[in-house]
Amino acid sequence: MTSATADGLRKTSDAGAPIAAFLVGHGLRGTIAGAAAAIAVALVIACWRLLYGRQIRLIGVSLGIVLIHSLFAYHTGEGRDFLLPDLLMNGVLTVDFGGSLLTGRPLTGLISRWSGSEVPAWYREQDRLRLHRKLTLLWLGLWCLHLALLLPLYAADAVVALGIASITTGKPAVLVCAVLSWRVVRRGAASPLLSPPRKTRNPIDDDHGHPHRNRCALSGAGPCRRRYARTPR
Repeated sequence: MTSATADGLRKTSDAGAPIAAFLVGHGLRGTIAGAAAAIAVALVIACWRLLYGRQIRLIGVSLGIVLIHSLFAYHTGEGRDFLLPDLLMNGVLTVDFGGSLLTGRPLTGLISRWSGSEVPAWYREQDRLRLHRKLTLLWLGLWCLHLALLLPLYAADAVVALGIASITTGKPAVLVCAVLSWRVVRRGAASPLLSPPRKTRNPIDDDHGHPHRNRCALSGAGPCRRRYARTPR
């Protein structure tokens, strides 16, 4: 298991624990108790990660996301609205990934270039462009699948089923797609066809790569030797 995969699993568990805490609290005491339980678990995870040297910015973002989810549920008083931000985000991502295909610049290519795992002129290489179209279609299908699965549960006010579906099919599926995309992009970027050509040394060049002034090597007679005239004794 690579470090990136292990880090993704940690993030998946960190994201799923507050949702599970919300479902327990919501089932026992209602929406407000569920939101409080989610915030409490998120605080415990934040302190734990902080002790083990996790970046403060990432911890703050994770905690902020849980707070936003809890505020939605607290404001409306409905348990299903705890996961409403996920539905809204899935809708935004569906529009973004679908729109990038129409503009001719697949979003996975832009993200890969921003992260440094893609060559600069990837959109000029037809093979890279086709690859990112396929990857963007994969991500677009993932967001559409999430909406198709979560929207009926949200409309039916099935809070427990909505939470379980979000935990089991949301973050794990994103992790799998992220690892797959990263490996495919890195493997393609390392291809010799996309790497700048290396300068090969000419056999008649000297040690500094310049053309040898002596053309004896062209005759195939071996290395040149200087002829010294013999002085009479």
